[in-house]
Amino acid sequence: YVSWKFVDGKPGSGTVNKINVTFWESQNQNYGVEWVYDSGCNCYKRFNGGKEHMDLNVNRQIAPSVVIVRFQKESRANDGYENNAHLIYGNKGTGRAIVFQNGQAIEGTWSKTNRLAREKFLDKNGKEIELVKGQIWLETVPDGSPVTY
Repeated sequence: YVSWKFVDGKPGSGTVNKINVTFWESQNQNYGVEWVYDSGCNCYKRFNGGKEHMDLNVNRQIAPSVVIVRFQKESRANDGYENNAHLIYGNKGTGRAIVFQNGQAIEGTWSKTNRLAREKFLDKNGKEIELVKGQIWLETVPDGSPVTY
């Protein structure tokens, strides 16, 4: 097992305060996700369908230190489900990624060589991104989905 690389957070060192992730917008507006950066906790508060996304186990809004958006190939599962509605995402190989932490956006790529390998997140120079210590949220969206910040 090889761990991700971690670093202490630097609250408020960036200017990215809102992240909008579009997912299946044509199907249902309630799938839209907004992350709002809070420098007080150096975290990103999650909103889903315009409402606070709550962790019902602890009755608290979901608020990780790091949000990683991965763009992955989407395809139909062809599993016999009505209207072939189930989807699968290609999680091996490489693709575009954006890592949000400390109020900053780091554009780069994700990479995973096989099912058992650890996924890596690399910056534009190919260097592995050190992730802020704390909870991490991995968000998968289909290739080409709009993400604004």
